[in-house]
Amino acid sequence: MINLNYLAPDQTEDIEQLLNHFDSKIKQTSRNASYHNRHDLEQELRLKIIEKLLEVEFREAPEFWWFFQDCS
Repeated sequence: MINLNYLAPDQTEDIEQLLNHFDSKIKQTSRNASYHNRHDLEQELRLKIIEKLLEVEFREAPEFWWFFQDCS
């Protein structure tokens, strides 16, 4: 089970927004499963999205001029 209590409120809002963004795709994918398993599949897909969000380390992209500073 994933515990999101340690996250800042803005982080949980970001995760909720992302899940809402993927909601139509999650529902579309769950239609491939039997009726009895759809709800479970939707929950599992949401959990996997959250797990990956928490695993990935997001960094800012380097600025354009950073490449030139590195060469000189």
